[in-house]
Amino acid sequence: MASTLVRGKYVICKTLDHTSVEMIEDGAVFQQDGRIVEVGPYGQLAQKYNPDQVVGSPHHVVMPGFVNSHHHVGLTPFQLGSLDYPLELWFASRLSARAVDPYLDTLYSAFEMIESGITTVQHIHGWLPGPASLWPDITGKILKAYEDIGMRVSYCFGVRTQNHFVYESNQEFVAKLPPSIAADLEAILSPQEVPLADYLGFFETLWGGWNGRASDCIRIQLAPANLHWCDDHALTTQTEYAHKYQVGMHMHLLETPYQMEYAQRRTGTSAVKHLNKLGVLGPHLTLGHGVWLTAEDIDLIAETGTMICHNASSNLRLQSGIAPQLLRREGGAGGHGAGRSWPQRRPGHAAGNAPGAEAAPPPRHGFPSAHRPPGVPNGHGKWGPYHPLRRRDRHPGGGQGRGPGVDGLAPPGLPLPG
Repeated sequence: MASTLVRGKYVICKTLDHTSVEMIEDGAVFQQDGRIVEVGPYGQLAQKYNPDQVVGSPHHVVMPGFVNSHHHVGLTPFQLGSLDYPLELWFASRLSARAVDPYLDTLYSAFEMIESGITTVQHIHGWLPGPASLWPDITGKILKAYEDIGMRVSYCFGVRTQNHFVYESNQEFVAKLPPSIAADLEAILSPQEVPLADYLGFFETLWGGWNGRASDCIRIQLAPANLHWCDDHALTTQTEYAHKYQVGMHMHLLETPYQMEYAQRRTGTSAVKHLNKLGVLGPHLTLGHGVWLTAEDIDLIAETGTMICHNASSNLRLQSGIAPQLLRREGGAGGHGAGRSWPQRRPGHAAGNAPGAEAAPPPRHGFPSAHRPPGVPNGHGKWGPYHPLRRRDRHPGGGQGRGPGVDGLAPPGLPLPG
């Protein structure tokens, strides 16, 4: 691989807190054979090295790639015919979606993410109907797509051991349906009923075959799908596996008010308090959405070091609500958003300004315009802001449950994907 010196008016090395970054003015990054060798002032690196190519200019900003911390599919449900109904109705509308080749589907969304400056993704595979013998081929195509395109990926699959369609058991639900449709829906739900042992065996197979592949750009994690989708044994067992294999977990939680009500009826307390009682909370766990968290829940999340991925655009589109992000920051709870393009990520900053929370002003130099100056085309031409620089992972001691971390430009010697 050719060597490259990437120059920028500003080289943003990493974020220090919510409002400040570590930055080098008139800086550069030198990479050789896919590894970042040195980051420093442009003048010094230009004299020290003889790169095959110099990209960027005194008008560019060089920065680490974004991380999409909650991603499911390539072609969106909307593109496949599901309108943006409230979540519970939205799931029903997706039953008629046509199948899409998983390799091509993953490449499609990867193209979009790279174009938006995302180089690392937490891929949460939402539906894996049984039998488990079908899963390795499907998952292999997804991971191969990320390997081929050169993105870093943390992959997990949603474990569902109960209540696959509504907030009660499949048997109770089907028994309430008219006979004319009961048999059809039972045929749809039956393949979803996979034993926990099959899920865990599949995880071990994935972890052994894929974890650390592609120059350590692929990681395998666990994903208890949600409180209503997992019984307590499934939650505690997956937590034990997460600690045993030193991997993280990503769990949807409290996305809608129905999920909040379900937790109260099932456990007699809040979903977060119940997870804490089971020993599930901790730095290894990221909670997806968390729209209906209480103030006490947020305090408990902060105390345990649990992370939150609030997914603002999804919460708005599916009418789930608005997650109070600024209240979380004031309480010390760590959080991050998701989306595979900048328009999907922007709502999180504005929508999360809950009443009573004092919002810090956004940075003067906004990220979306920082990728390129006016007149420089987008994409992977002579100057592609995403190609020479790739994100590095934070693992395992620094928050392995958070997916690939946001630690800044890779240090000397760390491999770059692709």
